[in-house]
Amino acid sequence: MVGSPATRRVWSVLRRYWRQRAPIKFNFLQMACRRLPDRRFIMARTATQNPWLVVLYAIVMQAITVGIGVYSFGFFVLPWMAEFQLERGTILLAITLSSLMGAVISPWCGALCDRLSSRTLVVLSSLFFAGGLSLVSVSSSYFVIIAAYALMLPVGVCLSGTLMALTLVGRLFNEKRGLAMGVVVLGTNVGGLALPVLVTLLLDQYSWQQVFQWLAMAVVVLVSLPALLVLRGGALQSSIEPVGKLQRASGSVMRSPAVLKLGVAYLVPCLLFVALLHNIGALAADLSIHQQQAAFITAAASVVMGVGKLSVGALTDYINDRILYLGCMASMAVGLVLVSFASTFIALLIGVSLTALVMGGTSPLVSTVVADRWGVAMIGRVMGVVHAFAGVSALGAFLAGYLRDVTGDYRQVFLYLLLAIIPAVYCMLTLGSKTVVSESAETVAP
Repeated sequence: MVGSPATRRVWSVLRRYWRQRAPIKFNFLQMACRRLPDRRFIMARTATQNPWLVVLYAIVMQAITVGIGVYSFGFFVLPWMAEFQLERGTILLAITLSSLMGAVISPWCGALCDRLSSRTLVVLSSLFFAGGLSLVSVSSSYFVIIAAYALMLPVGVCLSGTLMALTLVGRLFNEKRGLAMGVVVLGTNVGGLALPVLVTLLLDQYSWQQVFQWLAMAVVVLVSLPALLVLRGGALQSSIEPVGKLQRASGSVMRSPAVLKLGVAYLVPCLLFVALLHNIGALAADLSIHQQQAAFITAAASVVMGVGKLSVGALTDYINDRILYLGCMASMAVGLVLVSFASTFIALLIGVSLTALVMGGTSPLVSTVVADRWGVAMIGRVMGVVHAFAGVSALGAFLAGYLRDVTGDYRQVFLYLLLAIIPAVYCMLTLGSKTVVSESAETVAP
């Protein structure tokens, strides 16, 4: 009976069905256990979905994850120094490793944003982020805290932060994409303003362990659970399309000089702004400007960055990206020259504000360039590489401080750093022709 012709025909039919259906039904299992398959999840917007609701959620998502993972760290330094009897440099090792790890994993996170369901990524990564915060709250050794900041929190900051937010907006918007990107990246400003205030208020009432427990609950309630409702159905409808050609095309794109040039074009303004921002206190002291006035300049820079994100983001819908980038770099050069020759509070405020305006506008400008030049099918991968370049900007503060010790004058420091604008402008002007990899896995080079 087993070897009868009827049985063989049944098994033949089953085998054909299995070959046709198994890659679709077990797509996620293959992706998790073996290799990235020849199919992917594509985000599709339906007519019933309001994309601005996703933008609003992405702002809150960034404010929570980036605000906790980056901006709130400094307020735990003193409690940890007292708790673990460690020096300041050892305490700061945690946030340093967290920044470097974020830069390292950013390209892989970008690839995941393109391949997997955004709702799945946000929910899992935010829960992983909350788990890291919970681990910190129960740790009795600072090395456990370093491990949490280096291995767990960067995953949440990447996959539930700015990279994911830009990927969402890039896919949902065709018209007014630049404006939408300018609006969505305001989430980091919101987090930078709101979360430090919240953390300081909580630290006045609770121990630092309890504060981390409250923060972990906030991540679950404000990021993980809303993602199940907002990033579903019309917002992120998972449709499966073959992408054999797309995978081959993406590999060549990621190795292309154009992506690396765009990374340099983004790195330079980030590095210059970080160098200025983290040396503003010492620079103010050299100019005999009170530290409270220096703190006001820092707060004003945060507000001006928000203005830059909105204004430059809106302009990207109407002005050529290269012309707009040239204007931004010219404004940054003027700002750094004013800082170099500043002798009063007002001159320093204007110079820093110009630099902050450009830094704020660079993020939506570069994101729009990625979406327009490589298409929405590649936005996660390319932005992942670009953000990895931006992670190197953390060295800007050290570089400016070192040059100040060598030259003895901040005036020369920022004039030297101005030279970095030249290769940045060159890279932007020589990106080459547009290459769009569409969801249908076809490469178009107009």
